[in-house]
Amino acid sequence: MSDSSETSDTNNEEDQVVIKFTSAQKKRWGERIKEAVFDSTEDYVDGSFVGNINSEVLDLIQNNIVTDEVLAVEDYEQRVQTCQHKLIQWIDQKTVGVHILFIMTFVEHFMTVVFSEVFSVTTTDSPEPEDNFFYA
Repeated sequence: MSDSSETSDTNNEEDQVVIKFTSAQKKRWGERIKEAVFDSTEDYVDGSFVGNINSEVLDLIQNNIVTDEVLAVEDYEQRVQTCQHKLIQWIDQKTVGVHILFIMTFVEHFMTVVFSEVFSVTTTDSPEPEDNFFYA
């Protein structure tokens, strides 16, 4: 009889599926995504780049992320997830031949950069009585 921790361990290396993309695929797909998401980009020697987000993507983000009101953590997380899903779908529709897992990885990184560079996310004190369950 096998050890139950072995059979229930979902992080077991034997159970993991690893998909590897070639450097050429990653470069090609990255360029396709950049062309869809940004109006213009400036590439740096180290492989990084800076760009102007196109208006469709900016609208998608701004329509899903509230910036003018206080949100509970759960509401904020839900809005970020919704925004990520919509952005993944949008990029998938605007690009041809880009693997969905590559798009998902791009969106995860992109959203992290957007939130660290564009938006300010902070904790806040409750403007209402202390018994308001929206504030921890």
